[in-house]
Amino acid sequence: MRPGSGVLADTRKRQRIATEYSRQRHTRGAILLGCVLAVSSAAGMASTESYPDKSKPIKMIVGTGPASAVDMLARALGKSMSDEAGLNVVVENKPGAELSIGVRALMSSPPDGYTLMVTSSSSQTLNPVIIPHLKYDPVKDYTPVATLARTALVMNLGASTGSMTARAFIEAARKNPGKYTCATGSTTQRMACEMLNAMAGVKLLPVPYKATSSAMTALAGGEVDVIFVDAGSAKAQWQSGRVRGAAVTGERRIPGLPNLPTLREEGVSGFNMSAWYAVYVPNQTPPAVVAKIRDIVRISAKSQPFTEVMSSYAMEKLDLTPEQINDMTRDEIQTWTKAVNEKVKVQN
Repeated sequence: MRPGSGVLADTRKRQRIATEYSRQRHTRGAILLGCVLAVSSAAGMASTESYPDKSKPIKMIVGTGPASAVDMLARALGKSMSDEAGLNVVVENKPGAELSIGVRALMSSPPDGYTLMVTSSSSQTLNPVIIPHLKYDPVKDYTPVATLARTALVMNLGASTGSMTARAFIEAARKNPGKYTCATGSTTQRMACEMLNAMAGVKLLPVPYKATSSAMTALAGGEVDVIFVDAGSAKAQWQSGRVRGAAVTGERRIPGLPNLPTLREEGVSGFNMSAWYAVYVPNQTPPAVVAKIRDIVRISAKSQPFTEVMSSYAMEKLDLTPEQINDMTRDEIQTWTKAVNEKVKVQN
């Protein structure tokens, strides 16, 4: 035997043993991983097939406070989902940061179909244009399910304006730049104020509030002069007699409010603005679950109680596919970006 040959043979033997052990370990690991994936896949399929589990509550996130249009629609939808599908829907208000707190809450929720968000076009098409360094992308960061409704806004005048019509108020504002104030509780309301400034040649001073309800209370108390909100958010103050609807922001009159003229009729050529409302789920929610949620939402939105709520808020039904929702969002972001760049100066 040559010197060192025994040591060399022993070393080679140990290497063969190590190699075989490593091969067997990787084989066992691959088998184990395959089993885990198979079990996970089967569990996922079973979860999808059994969705929704009616014993498990569905959380519906709303990025505004109580009594806002989004909140009222969400509660009406939740009631209809309970009536139509036997589900336990719990509305969870997360107001603040122009609906962004609610959006981020959705994004951090598990994608299992038991967390939804009802929101408005404020968070989807105006926040990306108005808020610098927005921390979410309304097209990429969560998944659309269905739209619910669309509505023009109502220009509301408060106690400080006496019995002025919309036309008379605009004329007074032109003659007195900076005298009148416009309350805002969302980016939609801010944009409406700035659009009137740009298109009517007036200078209303924006006064921000944390919530639309607070802004409406201020308007009724004479602290501010005008606000643009949906009819549902204004109805209680209309009934009190301290706030008056003066005009609507759409291209045509609202069927539910036929006596209110459009701002175009009141002399503001080309004025057109509306808000829409939709349901979303977290990204990575299984497509089959998204489809089931969409079916439940659409059936619930067609129910008589929900339709009556929409009518009482002077809203019109809007039924778009998820793809159409994303297309509309992209288009409106482009439209508002162009408006801001060319003529509407939004104060942050």
